[in-house]
Amino acid sequence: MLRIEVATQVPDYETPWNSGRFSGGIGTGFLIGKNKILTNEAMKEMSDPLAGLTPGAAKGVGESWTRTSPLKLGPIGDYDRALTFTYKGKDPEQKELERVEVTSKLTYKAPSDAADGLLFRIKSGELTTAQPTPGYFLYDAKTGLLVKSELKVTMTGSLNVAIGNTETTVSLNQSQTTNVQSSLKDYVSDKK
Repeated sequence: MLRIEVATQVPDYETPWNSGRFSGGIGTGFLIGKNKILTNEAMKEMSDPLAGLTPGAAKGVGESWTRTSPLKLGPIGDYDRALTFTYKGKDPEQKELERVEVTSKLTYKAPSDAADGLLFRIKSGELTTAQPTPGYFLYDAKTGLLVKSELKVTMTGSLNVAIGNTETTVSLNQSQTTNVQSSLKDYVSDKK
């Protein structure tokens, strides 16, 4: 695990004698190869694909919105991700919760540079979402809590992988289900 520190200075072009605005940040990442870092943000995106994906304005029942974002995985390649959300209104089983259906579409892009530090290299590939299955999330409007979510993605296609001087084509059929459940209950008691 690495600590990543970034400092920037934005020049002030209107009054160039001023030093400008300073800003910066601190984050974490994981070294996954020579000069390759998988950031904490990428890890969050992979583990919780619904984070930060609420609509900009209130939606009526049946209305949809889409969020797109890249998912960069360094020497493994990238995904272009499009999530389409449809507001369904009150959940039929848990009527105090709002239900939103989510359909995910991922498109894979092979890495364009060398896979430093890995024992293999993905030279090319074509992976796409197969038969998108809607997932959902349940939201409690009173508490602002995402109570439960389930996102399903199935990817199919092939990768051309090189190990040393040997290349082979690998067929891939990957199914992933991400479940998240939240609670306001305090599970840690203060025992004295």
